[in-house]
Amino acid sequence: NKNMLSETKKGDQSMKKQFSLSTKTWIVVFTIISMYLSLSIMTSPAIAESSNTIRIAYSKKGDYLPMVIALQKDYFDKYGIKVDAKVVTGGIEAAEAITTGSADIGFMGEVPGIISATAQNSGVIVAAYALDDKKHHIVIAPGSSIKRPKDLEGKRFAVQYGSSTFGGFLMYCAKHHVKVNKINMVRLSPKDMPEAMASGQIDAMAGSNPWPSNVMKRNPKAKEFAVLSGLGCNYPMVIVASSNMHKTSSKNISKVLLAIRDAINFIKSNPNESANIMSKQSGMKVEGEKHDLEQAEWGLTLDTLTVNGIKKMAHFIQTQDVIKR
Repeated sequence: NKNMLSETKKGDQSMKKQFSLSTKTWIVVFTIISMYLSLSIMTSPAIAESSNTIRIAYSKKGDYLPMVIALQKDYFDKYGIKVDAKVVTGGIEAAEAITTGSADIGFMGEVPGIISATAQNSGVIVAAYALDDKKHHIVIAPGSSIKRPKDLEGKRFAVQYGSSTFGGFLMYCAKHHVKVNKINMVRLSPKDMPEAMASGQIDAMAGSNPWPSNVMKRNPKAKEFAVLSGLGCNYPMVIVASSNMHKTSSKNISKVLLAIRDAINFIKSNPNESANIMSKQSGMKVEGEKHDLEQAEWGLTLDTLTVNGIKKMAHFIQTQDVIKR
């Protein structure tokens, strides 16, 4: 299975396929991961309620600021739990960690959360902790001929598959009547997007910070083309527990939420220090981190508005065959 995934990842770096084929390939890979979950469960000890070590997957970027602060300020220790922090590149990797049994809790955007909740070994969305309708951006290459949304057709476009940005981009295309299957979708790690644009491999990209900022830093004449806002989803960042964790360790889930609550309170009271802490983790300028954290709405919730937004996104990505149920 590892060999299969390795070969798939290598192939993804150079693949430039139409959306319909790329999505099916991605779904197959995710399904393969889930199929082998039973083996990992058989060889791993069950999580006991008394266990005080929790494996948490997250990324070192502004969307995951409460997790970064909670670790920095020892809020998990405050509630008697130890964290085995697993740093991933994006939310879809956190979702994979949940469904494969390599993490107990994952922090991710709503699309990876939906994917994990509908996988064969499903995770459980236990809370949202941040909302930001304006966090996803499209950046076009220097001298690009892209002037209107329809011009994206025929262009080489990079976005992290299965991410919240990915779902937002699909909704953006639907709103502007852009045919996604006519876009040359390029699978790249967000870390590789700045150099890919500099070398002329892509014409445009989409992502949330620091990825757009990194692309424009490497390509000073690149321009922001659009913000994926006003599409009916407030892009909640969610906390997902593995099914095993949810069944056997509800008290530990509560302790994690308490630590994140304390971190959110710190962010609200200390935006300058929070931005400085995040800047050291992400590499973005402090001013940029502060702008992003002040733009977001922080707070633990699973209110009707947020749930309805998640449901709308779930329904939409189902119509696009990203999920089956």
